[in-house]
Amino acid sequence: MEKTKKKSKWMNLAWFPYFLILFEMLYMATPFAVYFYSVYQFPLKFLNENALTAGLIQTVFPHFVETNSQIIHWTVDSGWILMVIGLCAFSVGFFQIYYAKFRKKGAVTGGIYSLIRHPQYAAWILFGLGMALIWSRLIVWIMYVSMIFIYYFLARAEEKECMEKFPETYPAYFKKTGRFHPFFRSGSGFRIPFPKSPAFYTASVFMIYVISITLTILSARVLREYSIPCMSTAAGEGYMAVSLNYIPPEITQKTVDILLADQRVKARMDSLFTGGDAKIMYVMPQTWKVSELGMTTGFNEGDDPAARTVSHGNPEDVNPLKKRVLVSKAYLTEESDSSDILKNLKQQKPKLYVDIDLETGTVTSISLPPEEGIYSDIPVPVF
Repeated sequence: MEKTKKKSKWMNLAWFPYFLILFEMLYMATPFAVYFYSVYQFPLKFLNENALTAGLIQTVFPHFVETNSQIIHWTVDSGWILMVIGLCAFSVGFFQIYYAKFRKKGAVTGGIYSLIRHPQYAAWILFGLGMALIWSRLIVWIMYVSMIFIYYFLARAEEKECMEKFPETYPAYFKKTGRFHPFFRSGSGFRIPFPKSPAFYTASVFMIYVISITLTILSARVLREYSIPCMSTAAGEGYMAVSLNYIPPEITQKTVDILLADQRVKARMDSLFTGGDAKIMYVMPQTWKVSELGMTTGFNEGDDPAARTVSHGNPEDVNPLKKRVLVSKAYLTEESDSSDILKNLKQQKPKLYVDIDLETGTVTSISLPPEEGIYSDIPVPVF
């Protein structure tokens, strides 16, 4: 029993990286994001520098770019619902277990525990799924699947401990309840046929884990490749453009065509880019500023805070004929043709603002973005 307790304590340490990911997602929406991100910049930069690992910190679903897919919108929005449900379920289980410990009532088998043996783990699994949908870095998805494995073995260790501590009541309770779900009960007769040999058992678990992670990565790639065509994009020689708010792709292309036809813009771009530089162009309403794109140097700048998307609450496009294009140097995980720039984009460096009037078909102003945005060169989501 002492060995089981020590094992449980060690496995509880696995919660730490899980909370690190949670905090990364939550503080992105706070005024303190830039300070917290200084803690994460080293591992993010380290992963981003290698073509093999850069994909780990890419997002699966769009983070601040709108799409024409209701499936994507509903999926991401459902993440908030799952997080709320998970948090509420965790609170109920937490109250029950610690109230029972305070009153010294022994094993808790009533309330939510009459349905499942580990409601707090089940709640965190639900909460984690919601978090992975909203803050959909691939590394978050991998960590989420890893956490499910850890919760499974942590739950088994705790059940073994309870079997030894409450031999008169726990076996019957064990048979009539599910571990994480009420419909999958231990007494139903269904069990995964793991080998009894410790070596083969470990090998089997490891193989299942590898297969699960592989399927997770493949699923993420499929969903990312599904998401990008759902955005309003345009591509040409050496560049790809994406509109932050969804507009017909022909309007995105028209905006870029006006930009490229202007001789003043061409001269500026020739001085800012070398011949081999890939370009990513972000098309947006003229009033928008997006912190992840390096368009802001602080959360209090500007006369109209509502006109900035620092919290991804994109304001209404009140003048759809007035566009701003952020022209950036694209850093890619691998060499790509123009249509694949967004797919392989791992980071971007803002170079030029170009304001465009679609009604007159002219460039109205050219300016430079801040030399260093609020996140500097930290790899944040690129779409």
